[in-house]
Amino acid sequence: MKGLAELTKTTLIGGLLVVLPIYLSILLLAKTLAGIFALLSPVTATIPAGAQFRQIIALMIVLAVCLVAGLVVRTSAGLRAKNALERSVLGKIPGYALVRGLAERLGGDAGEGTFQPERVHRLDVPFTQAVKVISKWGAGAGELARGVKVRS
Repeated sequence: MKGLAELTKTTLIGGLLVVLPIYLSILLLAKTLAGIFALLSPVTATIPAGAQFRQIIALMIVLAVCLVAGLVVRTSAGLRAKNALERSVLGKIPGYALVRGLAERLGGDAGEGTFQPERVHRLDVPFTQAVKVISKWGAGAGELARGVKVRS
């Protein structure tokens, strides 16, 4: 009887660990799309009410504007304007540089200031302990350092 209870518990937890991330991903995607469509509402409002797929048309218009903006920034004058805007306004927003760097890396632009790790060592610690330290922004890293395997 104890084995059946244990099997039921582990199976239920295993199923939860499969279903919950899928559900949260779908929920996050739905929330993101709702936010995008809310941001597009001013553009959607300008499209005639009789038009089919108004939100898709609005999204295509915004993507076209982004494409044009990207083309403008590739010119020397556009690049100077973008850099001036980043220095004077956007650079003062907390986290902007981090988000910009991540977006550049996702876009395939390694560019300047790429992070090069140094002094990398294997750790003899459980994965869960390492993730716990990372999620706590380094709190407890001293204990992890004791698990460093130094190569000879």
